Amino acid sequence: AGISLRSSHCSIVNNVFRFMDYGINVNGVKNCQLSNNSFTANLRNGIRISSSSNICIINNTCYQSRDGIGVHSSDNCIIINNLCNENEYGIYLVNPSGNISLKKNVCSNNREIGWRIGRLLQVLGSGNDLDIQQLIKIKSKQVVDFCSKYRSTDRTNYHPQ
Repeated sequence: AGISLRSSHCSIVNNVFRFMDYGINVNGVKNCQLSNNSFTANLRNGIRISSSSNICIINNTCYQSRDGIGVHSSDNCIIINNLCNENEYGIYLVNPSGNISLKKNVCSNNREIGWRIGRLLQVLGSGNDLDIQQLIKIKSKQVVDFCSKYRSTDRTNYHPQ
């Protein structure tokens, strides 16, 4: 991995990760912020979070990796205003163990699907854009609120489909 984190209370800001296995791999961490980073052509994930809590993933760009952002068995994660383009999966959540909040993320032109939430829910296939205007919360593997589809070519000017 470009950076592999196993300690708590961290901040990874304004970095570029290219041609890595994982751009950032966070495992067993509490209280961490990942913001304003760029991930391009990583073999696996741009960002991978596992068995962690209180993680903020904000304003990152993930491009041409397997998964743009992958969150596994973690809770109290906030994923806001990220761009995930041309990955296999844009954002992939597996076995969320607590609250995962997503807002204003754009997943476009991903090969498999823009969003995948475990086996629970798959939203949009390849070539589609998705902005989460409504907040999605996942708790005990149940989706409380759902989202609406938007088409957008940039992250500031959203147009309802």
